[in-house]
Amino acid sequence: MKKLDWLNGHYIRALGADELTERIVAFHTERGDWDASIDVDVLRRAVPLVSERMTLLGEALPKLRFLFTDRVEIEEAARASLPDNAAEVLDAGIEVLETVSLRCRIDPGRAEGETRRRSGHQTEIRLSGRCGSD
Repeated sequence: MKKLDWLNGHYIRALGADELTERIVAFHTERGDWDASIDVDVLRRAVPLVSERMTLLGEALPKLRFLFTDRVEIEEAARASLPDNAAEVLDAGIEVLETVSLRCRIDPGRAEGETRRRSGHQTEIRLSGRCGSD
């Protein structure tokens, strides 16, 4: 089964963002759980953020759900993996964000010296409330 997951993930990573987005929408539409309120353009721009960690089409929306909701619930497994001072750091970040004007964009960049997996995992927990492996 692991070899099939690897092969499927390899195939997904070979697709461009436009093609992968179309397949994700088609998959969820056929399955009957597509939410028509999802902005497909936002999904298309966000797909590169999660495509490297996908093995199945159905994994994209759960990983990106934080982009399409106003409320994020932090799961206990995700909370347990955050450092002890996470609340302090996040409060300081909120304070900064409230005092500056920023243009929001989706960019799969990462801090220098961090692997995509590590920086993505920390960002995903902070934004989505979930662990990337869930």
